Amino acid sequence: MTLTNRDIIELTAWRRQLHQAPEI
Repeated sequence: MTLTNRDIIELTAWRRQLHQAPEI
């Protein structure tokens, strides 16, 4: 399974949404 740059960008954005933590 090969990951393209687009896939990596989408994965990082998706993980970023999952790990949304309030930075106070």
